[in-house]
Amino acid sequence: MLRVINASDFAFEMRELIFYKDKLIFDSGYWSPNSLTNEGQAHMLNVWARETSNLNKYLMLLNMPAGGAPTKTTVYAGLTESTTPGSNGYSRQQIAAGDWGAPALDSGDMQISAAQKTFGPFTGDVPVSHVGLISASTGTGTFFLWVPTAYHNANSAARTFVDGESYLVVFKDKQV
Repeated sequence: MLRVINASDFAFEMRELIFYKDKLIFDSGYWSPNSLTNEGQAHMLNVWARETSNLNKYLMLLNMPAGGAPTKTTVYAGLTESTTPGSNGYSRQQIAAGDWGAPALDSGDMQISAAQKTFGPFTGDVPVSHVGLISASTGTGTFFLWVPTAYHNANSAARTFVDGESYLVVFKDKQV
């Protein structure tokens, strides 16, 4: 039987941890699903089906105004990054090919997880509503996907990280 896999089924998820200095102060306790952009879908399909070159991937923190979110058609120009990379202890975090474990079966479906990535410790206020994935360490690039933070899901607003806090995220993908 032929099974069609929609691009939207390439569902990366994210789990969050927040530390103040060395003390855990928040664990989302669940995995939040992402939303792929058109750019992200096109890139995945081009790499997988057409064997084009794969781009680098960097996690970035977003502060979308008024509790809003990016949309499927959002490109870098439509984003509000939390702060400028290189300020307040913030820099985009690369997820390299070697950061991913090998795919393995999980309840009958293939799953892959990336190494945990840490933002901070922050040295100033950094408001965060979403985590995004982009192809550049600074400036513009292909905007692949975004995931709302647990705080944004609960409050429709950004959580402001303060001096001494660190934000840890883990990405995984499970094909169902």
